[in-house]
Amino acid sequence: MSRSIFPESTDKFLELFDLPADKFAAATRLTALKTKSNPSTVEQNEIRSLTDQLKEYLVTPETMNMLQDCITALEIFFRDNVKGYLENKQKVWDSYIHNFAYQGPWSNTTTYKFQNIVTYNGDLYLAIRDVAATTTDFPATTPASWVKLSSKGDKGDIGLNAFYKGDYRNNVAYAVGDAVSFNDVIYIAKLPNTGVMPTDTTKWYPYQQFMVVNGDRPTGISASINVIKIRS
Repeated sequence: MSRSIFPESTDKFLELFDLPADKFAAATRLTALKTKSNPSTVEQNEIRSLTDQLKEYLVTPETMNMLQDCITALEIFFRDNVKGYLENKQKVWDSYIHNFAYQGPWSNTTTYKFQNIVTYNGDLYLAIRDVAATTTDFPATTPASWVKLSSKGDKGDIGLNAFYKGDYRNNVAYAVGDAVSFNDVIYIAKLPNTGVMPTDTTKWYPYQQFMVVNGDRPTGISASINVIKIRS
């Protein structure tokens, strides 16, 4: 039978101390009595009395057995309750992690799992519960089913995401973001093109900060606009 009362309650242990000098004689007497092979009734009663007097200074087999029973009770509880609980929670967490994936644009013909991510009107939404395929729970208007993760930002200008291609040439195929110089102004391709003049605003746009190559500031540009000079 276990001496431990865990987990129904908390085990309590007697606080122990070093043997003080004024208890040395009593401890010596107790040791002498316990070495007797056949103590009398009077001596047995004295042993019990001395043991009670010295209980705060003795580490007995009963003390160690109590400690071992408490450790065993804790191990059994962890094995039967905590370990299984954590393993089950890990399985649940793993399913959440696997569901935490982008599913593309939202569709009312698709069944979504808890933690699925979709886009709706350019914004990013996270499902906070399973959503049926026949749902009318639009991500933007159903906070009980969806939470917005991010909003679509304003469209930015195309940057210089490629090497400077030098002077414009009508026989070169330009990719989006390619930059060329034409009439001392830097233009950036906003669509792939070949043979389309940089002044054609359907395919090109002038860089926000005007750049000139091997030249001075172009005429007709407002003084408030910064001009960057490039030396080729």
